Amino acid sequence: MVAMTKDVAMDIVDIKFLKTIQTATGSWTVNSQFTNTYRYAIITVKVNKPSGSPLSVAACDLSLHYTLDVPFKTSYISPCIGLSAFNKSEDEDRVLTLGDAKNVNTPAFLTITTGAHAKDAHTVYFDVLFANIETNINNVWLCVGQPAKKTPFATKGWMP
Repeated sequence: MVAMTKDVAMDIVDIKFLKTIQTATGSWTVNSQFTNTYRYAIITVKVNKPSGSPLSVAACDLSLHYTLDVPFKTSYISPCIGLSAFNKSEDEDRVLTLGDAKNVNTPAFLTITTGAHAKDAHTVYFDVLFANIETNINNVWLCVGQPAKKTPFATKGWMP
Protein backbone atom coordinates (compact mmCIF):
# COMPACT_ATOMS: atom_id res chain seq x y z
CA MET A 1 0.00 0.00 0.00
CA VAL A 2 2.71 2.49 0.95
CA ALA A 3 5.65 2.84 -1.38
CA MET A 4 8.81 3.68 0.50
CA THR A 5 10.68 5.84 -1.97
CA LYS A 6 12.98 8.82 -1.80
CA ASP A 7 9.75 10.86 -1.55
CA VAL A 8 8.11 8.86 1.28
CA ALA A 9 9.82 8.04 4.58
CA MET A 10 8.56 6.75 7.93
CA ASP A 11 10.19 7.17 11.34
CA ILE A 12 9.24 6.11 14.87
CA VAL A 13 8.92 9.26 17.00
CA ASP A 14 7.45 7.80 20.20
CA ILE A 15 6.61 4.51 21.91
CA LYS A 16 4.24 4.14 24.83
CA PHE A 17 3.96 0.88 26.79
CA LEU A 18 0.52 0.64 28.39
CA LYS A 19 -1.34 -1.85 30.54
CA THR A 20 -4.70 -0.46 29.37
CA ILE A 21 -5.58 1.01 25.98
CA GLN A 22 -8.62 2.86 24.72
CA THR A 23 -9.85 2.08 21.20
CA ALA A 24 -12.81 3.08 19.07
CA THR A 25 -14.64 -0.01 20.36
CA GLY A 26 -13.76 0.16 24.04
CA SER A 27 -11.10 -0.27 26.66
CA TRP A 28 -8.68 -3.22 26.78
CA THR A 29 -6.44 -4.28 29.67
CA VAL A 30 -3.65 -6.84 29.76
CA ASN A 31 -4.84 -10.03 31.50
CA SER A 32 -4.11 -9.66 35.24
CA GLN A 33 -1.92 -12.77 35.34
CA PHE A 34 0.40 -11.19 32.72
CA THR A 35 0.61 -7.56 33.91
CA ASN A 36 4.24 -8.03 35.03
CA THR A 37 5.17 -9.63 31.70
CA TYR A 38 3.37 -7.88 28.83
CA ARG A 39 2.16 -4.46 27.71
CA TYR A 40 0.51 -2.95 24.66
CA ALA A 41 2.85 -0.81 22.57
CA ILE A 42 1.52 2.26 20.79
CA ILE A 43 4.05 3.54 18.29
CA THR A 44 3.68 7.02 16.85
CA VAL A 45 4.96 7.15 13.29
CA LYS A 46 5.99 10.28 11.40
CA VAL A 47 5.56 10.13 7.63
CA ASN A 48 7.20 12.59 5.26
CA LYS A 49 5.53 12.58 1.86
CA PRO A 50 4.95 14.93 -1.07
CA SER A 51 2.28 17.54 -0.24
CA GLY A 52 -0.97 16.82 -2.04
CA SER A 53 -0.21 13.10 -2.39
CA PRO A 54 -2.63 10.67 -0.77
CA LEU A 55 -1.17 7.87 1.33
CA SER A 56 -2.63 4.51 2.35
CA VAL A 57 -1.17 2.14 4.92
CA ALA A 58 -2.42 -1.40 5.53
CA ALA A 59 -2.06 -2.88 9.01
CA CYS A 60 -1.02 -6.24 7.55
CA ASP A 61 2.02 -4.49 6.01
CA LEU A 62 3.33 -3.36 9.42
CA SER A 63 5.23 -5.45 11.91
CA LEU A 64 7.34 -4.62 14.94
CA HIS A 65 10.74 -6.30 14.98
CA TYR A 66 12.54 -6.06 18.32
CA THR A 67 15.19 -7.61 20.53
CA LEU A 68 15.18 -8.62 24.18
CA ASP A 69 18.30 -8.70 26.33
CA VAL A 70 17.45 -11.48 28.76
CA PRO A 71 18.86 -14.11 28.90
CA PHE A 72 20.63 -13.25 25.62
CA LYS A 73 19.81 -11.11 22.59
CA THR A 74 16.71 -12.68 21.09
CA SER A 75 14.70 -11.32 18.15
CA TYR A 76 10.91 -11.21 18.03
CA ILE A 77 8.22 -10.02 15.63
CA SER A 78 4.78 -8.69 16.55
CA PRO A 79 1.96 -8.10 14.02
CA CYS A 80 0.02 -4.85 13.96
CA ILE A 81 -3.36 -5.19 15.69
CA GLY A 82 -4.65 -1.65 15.22
CA LEU A 83 -4.19 1.73 13.51
CA SER A 84 -5.26 5.31 14.02
CA ALA A 85 -6.21 7.82 11.36
CA PHE A 86 -3.60 10.24 10.02
CA ASN A 87 -3.30 13.77 11.36
CA LYS A 88 -0.89 16.67 11.02
CA SER A 89 0.26 16.98 14.64
CA GLU A 90 2.45 14.59 16.62
CA ASP A 91 0.75 15.63 19.87
CA GLU A 92 -2.86 15.41 18.67
CA ASP A 93 -4.95 12.54 20.08
CA ARG A 94 -5.61 9.75 17.61
CA VAL A 95 -8.28 7.08 18.12
CA LEU A 96 -7.11 3.51 17.52
CA THR A 97 -9.22 1.12 15.47
CA LEU A 98 -8.71 -2.61 15.98
CA GLY A 99 -8.71 -5.15 13.20
CA ASP A 100 -11.04 -7.31 15.30
CA ALA A 101 -13.28 -5.39 17.71
CA LYS A 102 -13.92 -8.56 19.78
CA ASN A 103 -10.35 -9.86 20.09
CA VAL A 104 -7.59 -7.33 20.72
CA ASN A 105 -4.83 -9.89 20.03
CA THR A 106 -5.89 -10.60 16.44
CA PRO A 107 -3.73 -9.21 13.61
CA ALA A 108 -5.50 -6.32 11.93
CA PHE A 109 -6.89 -6.40 8.41
CA LEU A 110 -7.63 -2.73 7.94
CA THR A 111 -6.28 0.17 5.90
CA ILE A 112 -6.02 3.88 6.61
CA THR A 113 -5.86 6.57 3.94
CA THR A 114 -5.06 10.26 4.28
CA GLY A 115 -8.16 12.45 4.33
CA ALA A 116 -8.36 15.90 2.77
CA HIS A 117 -6.63 17.67 5.69
CA ALA A 118 -3.71 15.21 5.89
CA LYS A 119 -3.38 14.70 2.13
CA ASP A 120 -2.20 18.29 1.65
CA ALA A 121 0.39 18.05 4.44
CA HIS A 122 4.05 17.21 3.87
CA THR A 123 4.32 15.56 7.31
CA VAL A 124 1.61 13.39 8.88
CA TYR A 125 1.45 11.14 11.94
CA PHE A 126 -0.41 7.96 12.82
CA ASP A 127 -0.34 5.40 15.65
CA VAL A 128 0.26 1.68 15.33
CA LEU A 129 -0.82 -0.79 18.02
CA PHE A 130 0.99 -4.00 19.00
CA ALA A 131 0.15 -6.50 21.79
CA ASN A 132 2.11 -8.76 24.14
CA ILE A 133 5.31 -6.74 24.23
CA GLU A 134 7.76 -7.95 26.87
CA THR A 135 9.27 -5.76 29.61
CA ASN A 136 12.91 -6.04 28.54
CA ILE A 137 12.44 -4.83 24.97
CA ASN A 138 15.24 -2.62 23.69
CA ASN A 139 16.05 -2.29 19.96
CA VAL A 140 12.93 -1.66 17.86
CA TRP A 141 12.32 -1.50 14.11
CA LEU A 142 8.99 -0.80 12.42
CA CYS A 143 9.01 -2.86 9.25
CA VAL A 144 6.85 -2.05 6.26
CA GLY A 145 6.13 -4.95 3.92
CA GLN A 146 5.90 -4.14 0.26
CA PRO A 147 5.34 -6.18 -2.86
CA ALA A 148 8.61 -7.35 -4.43
CA LYS A 149 7.34 -6.39 -7.89
CA LYS A 150 4.46 -4.39 -9.33
CA THR A 151 3.22 -7.36 -11.36
CA PRO A 152 2.08 -10.56 -9.65
CA PHE A 153 3.50 -14.01 -10.23
CA ALA A 154 0.91 -15.97 -12.26
CA THR A 155 0.12 -19.48 -11.06
CA LYS A 156 -2.40 -22.16 -11.99
CA GLY A 157 -2.81 -23.14 -8.36
CA TRP A 158 -2.84 -26.78 -7.31
CA MET A 159 -5.13 -29.77 -7.52
CA PRO A 160 -5.35 -32.70 -5.07
